[in-house]
Amino acid sequence: MKSPSQMSIIQIELTNACPKRCSNCTRLLSHVKKPFFMELDFFKKAIDSLDGFEGMVGLMGGEPTLHPDFEEMVEYAAEKRQKQFQPSPQFREPIEDFGRDSAQTLQKIHYPLGLFSMCGPTYYKHYELIQEHFHYQCLNDHLNEGLHQALLTTRKELCISDEEWYPLRDACWIQNTWSASITPKGAFFCEIAAALDMIYNGPGGWPVEPGWWKRLPDQFGKQLDWCEQCGAALKTPRRKGKEEIEDMSPHHYERLKQVGSPAIRKGKLNILEVGKYKPENYIPNPDWYMPNNEKLTRYKQDNPSLKPKRIDAIILCNGVSEDLFQILEHTLSQVDMVTVVVDEADSAAMAIVQAQQKKMVDSSILRLVASSPDDMLQAGFHAANPKDWVLFLNPTLRLPRNYSKLKNIIINPGCLYYVESSEMEVLEGSESSRAMPRFCLFNVLARSLRGRKAMKKENFFNIWPEDKRIPLHGKIIINE
Repeated sequence: MKSPSQMSIIQIELTNACPKRCSNCTRLLSHVKKPFFMELDFFKKAIDSLDGFEGMVGLMGGEPTLHPDFEEMVEYAAEKRQKQFQPSPQFREPIEDFGRDSAQTLQKIHYPLGLFSMCGPTYYKHYELIQEHFHYQCLNDHLNEGLHQALLTTRKELCISDEEWYPLRDACWIQNTWSASITPKGAFFCEIAAALDMIYNGPGGWPVEPGWWKRLPDQFGKQLDWCEQCGAALKTPRRKGKEEIEDMSPHHYERLKQVGSPAIRKGKLNILEVGKYKPENYIPNPDWYMPNNEKLTRYKQDNPSLKPKRIDAIILCNGVSEDLFQILEHTLSQVDMVTVVVDEADSAAMAIVQAQQKKMVDSSILRLVASSPDDMLQAGFHAANPKDWVLFLNPTLRLPRNYSKLKNIIINPGCLYYVESSEMEVLEGSESSRAMPRFCLFNVLARSLRGRKAMKKENFFNIWPEDKRIPLHGKIIINE
């Protein structure tokens, strides 16, 4: 058994809310009736209590990115734990194999701050922030074949004597290779003890105060009683996490009925035949539960969570192109909606767009906006009211046939992706400023857009910091 001071990770449990209900979850999430969300002030206290701890502080759940104060929590933790941190540019470039690329972060356990996430929609919402502050990310979408050990059993039901039990308990793979934990109920020597205390309304943990993590095993006291309720130290049966079935002993079945477990109510359970218990033949280690061929690909390539859901095009048409009708027809087949902004004095361009609308069965995917030349960018953005990705497009530009691959790769919502063209020129009087490119792609979630009331064509490019302007040369080919 280890003192928390000897552990490589101590977790702070931001919430036990999670969209998943994986089999035999170490946080016992299938039995959560009402999730907790750690108070921001308590979180800061938890971070402060770990001053001097040389291992990693993990932000964990449930799904930590669900917390409404996740952004403030990350920024506070980063300020306290990673004063010299330099973000990696890796996750600003388009990524075709996120599982492969994200697996590289698992090799960076020495970093002082880590994130543990199932990589769903709220991870995507905070994608920009996460890549700026976490080199270490343990990302597991739980769509894989990972096996989760049955935890809800007791050694006494399995007839394990005291003589056998204490050496097994002290060698428990979770307590020795994973983490101590902080929840809103206090600090715990073991993450599963923290989960059991939460589910069964236990007495809570130690006060979250400086140095709590220096306790030695002989100082764990009554917290060790939770080991009697846990099968982690025993080689109990396993099942695929994605089955969403909870294995439990009769003792836990009765206790969970009393506390109103949702898994019991829904019948998502398997009661273990404790009289037939025989230790299974496996040797636990920090990632033993993952199949060998999936240890470095915990994120499925066909998982849609981080890929663009929608791309709306905005075409700024200041002057008629003779190919506008064909350009519109082609663009409409490649994006979800097109908003065309024309000079309010340009009746010819308006007529072309209106003719295209009449030709279409569903004209709602093509919008026409008239604006003064100075306000075209803002007018188009306001009219489109985009919810995900936005493509600003020059009216002379024909998208390539392979453009649709953008919806099958992962791109950072905090970045501006663009293609150079002869019309991207240095504005007079400012060497660092550029006019708006002919092709640029960005997301409404970008932190650079926060609080911005107006967009102007002449300073659009500079809205994003230089290191978040990503050229797509060689990745997206534009056929003019």
